[in-house]
Amino acid sequence: MQIQDGARDTGSPILEPEVGDSQSSFHSTDMTPATDASISTMLDKLKTALCSEKTEGLLEAHNDLAEAHVALENKVRYLEGKITDNEERDRRNNIRIRGIPENVGPQDLPQFVQKLFKSMIPTLTEADL
Repeated sequence: MQIQDGARDTGSPILEPEVGDSQSSFHSTDMTPATDASISTMLDKLKTALCSEKTEGLLEAHNDLAEAHVALENKVRYLEGKITDNEERDRRNNIRIRGIPENVGPQDLPQFVQKLFKSMIPTLTEADL
């Protein structure tokens, strides 16, 4: 090999593959049975590994969703209990007044109740009502 202008000469026949050999080795469709079996085995292992990874990911996502579902169910039960408790408290805090006629509408109810209480307890002042 000669060095010209600081670069190597790459024209050596040892370093260059023959064009016919490289094309025939790369484009050959005749594989040996051992090579075919080896490639099939490698592909099967690759498919198994990919399926295993996907399955692990799906299992992890499923477990996360199942935990979130249980947490939400618990929260719903807690909130339903709170709503029931508040509804019962509201009913206990309501005042029941008997003797109000059906013809008294919601707009007339405050004045009617004041008159009723004044007639029942004459010592009540306006501030007490």
